[in-house]
Amino acid sequence: MDYPLVLPSPELGVRELLDTVLLRRCNNVQVSAETDSFELMRGLLVDAQSIGFQVKIGAASDDDHNKLVSTPISRRDLPSAPLVCAQLRGRTLSVAAAKFADQVSVALNSTAPIG
Repeated sequence: MDYPLVLPSPELGVRELLDTVLLRRCNNVQVSAETDSFELMRGLLVDAQSIGFQVKIGAASDDDHNKLVSTPISRRDLPSAPLVCAQLRGRTLSVAAAKFADQVSVALNSTAPIG
């Protein structure tokens, strides 16, 4: 790695995925910053010659930060991670919330696995 990395905090799920790839592929990783704020991460990337990683759904559009360039990572290079729909044990959801949770679960279960 020729550039220092600005990484999400270890508490964030995306960091676990990144650590798996970085440990497997890189011998020498220089981390310049860790943060749980993707907005701060983008700000740090604008001000330095670093590389950062973010999930697509939270990434800024090209219009938001025209100084940043984003490149999708091939799905074959990343491990998959489970995604769950959860609620507090014993909590009764409203009809609308229960219906929404059911629809989300059905939609997620019907998607093809990555890989």
